[in-house]
Amino acid sequence: MDLTSVNFVAIFLAAVANMVIGALWYSPTMFGTKWSALMGYKAKDLPKMQQAAKNGYAVMFVVSLVMAYVMAHFIQYLGITTVQEACQFGFWVWLGFVGATQISDHIWSEKPLQLLYINSGYRIVATITMALVLTLWV
Repeated sequence: MDLTSVNFVAIFLAAVANMVIGALWYSPTMFGTKWSALMGYKAKDLPKMQQAAKNGYAVMFVVSLVMAYVMAHFIQYLGITTVQEACQFGFWVWLGFVGATQISDHIWSEKPLQLLYINSGYRIVATITMALVLTLWV
């Protein structure tokens, strides 16, 4: 397998899309307030969490790049070229790897089921979006 045959601009943009979706998804406008409550965070914890999040965002971006890079190779290998194929691929990647892992982690977390719904919703939207960017960016 040629490790340089993928589109690195598309990989970068897919990782950025993942981060943007996460920022929107977990914002107070969408699910951030509910997510914080379900996680057990209090308003007084916010400044400390924001400070700690700086390193987390950097790691998350690197992880997003890795995920996009691997997905790009699968998309290329499978010959995925259409919106429908990209959406199907993103769904199956989410279901078989991301979603399955999230469910298994959630079982032991002792957190409310709503938290799984919020986190899984983000992951399925982000994974399908990444697949679309990687497929359509030529």
